[in-house]
Order: sequence, then C-alpha cells, then structure tokens
Amino acid sequence: MENAMSEPTPDLWELRKEANALRKAGQYPKALIPYAALWNVEEARDAWDGWGYAFCLDRIGKTHDALGVCREAYKLNPDHELIRQLYARCVYFLELKESNGDIAQMQRAADGICKLVGQGDEYAPYMVSAVLSVAKELKGRGRHADVLEWLDRLDSTALSTQPFEFEQNGRTKRGPSDAQRYWGLRCKALYETGAYQVCCDAVDKGLIAVPTFVNDGDVWLHRLAALSRAAEGEAAVAYDALQALLGKKSVVVHRTRPCPAGARPGAPRRCLAASSPGTTGSRPSWASYRRL
Repeated sequence: MENAMSEPTPDLWELRKEANALRKAGQYPKALIPYAALWNVEEARDAWDGWGYAFCLDRIGKTHDALGVCREAYKLNPDHELIRQLYARCVYFLELKESNGDIAQMQRAADGICKLVGQGDEYAPYMVSAVLSVAKELKGRGRHADVLEWLDRLDSTALSTQPFEFEQNGRTKRGPSDAQRYWGLRCKALYETGAYQVCCDAVDKGLIAVPTFVNDGDVWLHRLAALSRAAEGEAAVAYDALQALLGKKSVVVHRTRPCPAGARPGAPRRCLAASSPGTTGSRPSWASYRRL
C-alpha cells in the first residue's frame, strides 16, 4: 500500500500545492523551487514529494540529481509504484546505457531494474531491454552459460514481436523485435554450451514465436540448428540444411580445407558448411567456408 502524504504545517501545505500545480502544468523548472524547499525539510519528507521532485528534475535533463532523489524517496516507501518506475528509468539511462561495456556495472543496474519493475510494466518498459542488453554483452565475452541465466528472467511468450523502427539518414529502418533478439541469443548460447538438441528445439520455438524477422534472423536460427545436427553426428541432415540456406543468404566466399564427408565434426564452425554455389553432380566433400 502506498502511504498517504505526511501531515504538513500550513507553510509546507502551501508549498506542496504550488509544486504539484506547477508540475501538472508542465512548468518543471518553476516547480523545482517549492519541491526543493519541501525536500530540504528532512523531518517532513514525503514519498510523493520525492517523486514529484525527481520527476521534474528528470524532465529538465537533470537525471543524475533525479536518481539521487529517487534513492532517498524509495527508502521512505519501497512500494510506491511511481517512485519504482522513475527509479528504474534513471538507473536504466544512467547506469546501464552509460556503462561503456562495464559488464559488472551493467549486471548491477539490470538486476536493480528487475527488482523495481516487471516485464509487463507499460509505464516503465526497461526490464526487457536491460536483460537483453546484458545478455548481448555476455555473449560477446563468450559467457554463454551466463547468457542463459539472464534470459531465464524473461517470459518469452510475453515479448514484443514488433520490429523496432528508427530513423537514420532520413530513412525509416527496422531492427529486430525483442522476441527475435531473445531467441537469437538463447539459441546461440545453447549451441555454444553444447546443448545441441535443446538448441534445435529452441530454434523451432523461435521460428514460431517470431512472425516477422529482420536482418535474416531466421537464417541465423536455421544455421544454428544445422550446426547442432552436425555436432550430434547428423552430417547429411546438416549438409542439406546449410545447402538450402545458400539460396537465402549467399555470403559463402571461399573454401579452405576439406573435411571428410559424413564425419562427426569436432568443431562445426570450421568443418561444416555447404558446398560451393554452382556445384553440380554428386555431393562434394565437406568443406569449410567463411561463416554463414
């Protein structure tokens, strides 16, 4: 339950009325004056005043100051929904987005966000982005088991399947949806941790869960499934699957060393690929190519 406002003195009551009226009118710089006066009276501090003060600070770009107020207001009432939402917003933009790749800081920030707001909070939609950002960074560091642990915090069935649209050089472009990012990260982590059959199952789920892929996201999932089949000893199945992908994404550039046909590859990335485009006749020997 959110606690009621503290009983103010007549002067504090007038300050509160003035601050709230200015905030509601969008006059955030002016509202800061009475809010600051209220907040400086420590024995009369109120969670609602803290939220209003932090809200106005954030709206004029003083998010660092807003974060400090949120921390103090949260102590007054940890269950205050608006404080939790604004607190999560400040942490997201200051401690996660500006982490400069500091994975420890990213994890601390994302963990805090997960404790403040839920996945379905439409007024504070930061949890999903925070978790996916951490998972992506961990993937780049080869910490695939940790990727899976972080992704387990999300409900995959509740992720947005709408591709992200953004403006670049005067043109509208599209990025992968949250669902596509989730399944791409999950399938890659499963493959890298040797959970090949589980990876194949996850690929099937991802292809169903994501109705619209961008940037050939479906091709990458099919590729992981094929490499998983190869690692499980199903070389012929993997060969046919990778061969089929060449028609969707022709980035196979050069052949390196041959690999015996039908052999269980010890390192699928190096030893498995489709045959060179244009090859006719009988199936050629396995060869490795530049990664699809």
